Amino acid sequence: MTEFFPAEEPYNLEGITDPDNLFNPPIILIPGVCGSLLIADNNEIAWLNETLTPYPQTSAKLMQYLYGSRDPITNEFVSFIERQGFSSVKAVPGLPGCSRLLNHKLTRLPGIAQKRLGVYYETFATYLSEKFGYREGVNLFAFTYDWRQALHIPSIQNAFEELLKTACRTTGQRCIVIGHSMGGLLVTTYMRLHLDWNDYIAKFVSLGVPYAGSGASGLIAAPCGYNLRMPFRPRVARGIQGPGGSMACLNLPAIDIAFRSCMFLRLAEKPQVPLMATITSQQQNHEQYKDVSRQTNLHEPLKLNRQVYKTKPQTYPHCFLWK
Repeated sequence: MTEFFPAEEPYNLEGITDPDNLFNPPIILIPGVCGSLLIADNNEIAWLNETLTPYPQTSAKLMQYLYGSRDPITNEFVSFIERQGFSSVKAVPGLPGCSRLLNHKLTRLPGIAQKRLGVYYETFATYLSEKFGYREGVNLFAFTYDWRQALHIPSIQNAFEELLKTACRTTGQRCIVIGHSMGGLLVTTYMRLHLDWNDYIAKFVSLGVPYAGSGASGLIAAPCGYNLRMPFRPRVARGIQGPGGSMACLNLPAIDIAFRSCMFLRLAEKPQVPLMATITSQQQNHEQYKDVSRQTNLHEPLKLNRQVYKTKPQTYPHCFLWK
């Protein structure tokens, strides 16, 4: 562990116990996978969108904003809606981007608000502010990022390094970095890529970081999809997790840990469908579509009307057809 934690002065909390102390060491909070809010150009939240019900609308919003592919040149994951020039998808910067993941109107009702559903770093940031006098933008920062990306890409690493330098320059001290889940892997990736990391990071606190891999849920995400037990189908999540680079980063082999994550599959027997039921179903489909007009010329180029989307973002099928 000396690679990340060289021997130095003993850990001391005396410097951050005085609420009036304006010289507290800077703290940077880093959320994990799916922990940063993603927003489109129209200020609509792409993740996690308020359209939780009815059931199909959640999938539609996820596909509209978050489906995409990796750029072969930059190796960055780019949404289809951004690739076609309709709208960019970026992480909400700072604490507002990771304080509360679910901002649905139902969570603001008096009875439900007390349960604090969807709250992420908000509680911890409030505690640091009230107990130790931390102030956002002065000595308390949060690094949010597009969690669909691989952690080593320059856009993430350069932005994180810039925040480290800003925090050190503002306070005159090195940072205490707190990373949760994949956020901790982002920090260790930075340490491996930058030999001078100790110039900016004094302490690194890792919370639930999957150093030995994220287990079966992470391994199964790319081929089958993993929905984090949220109200959308796993196959919808597969369209984000498969081509993105984050799932690979969550399951990198650890050189200092012997344990290996394993994925187990269970084969389920499908109930046999009577032959007569299959024939009846095919006949019904044939009867349903036999009266469809045949006037469409299959060889005529398909024309898409972009005027329909002047005041609203394009849907995922429109982006795909336009391409």
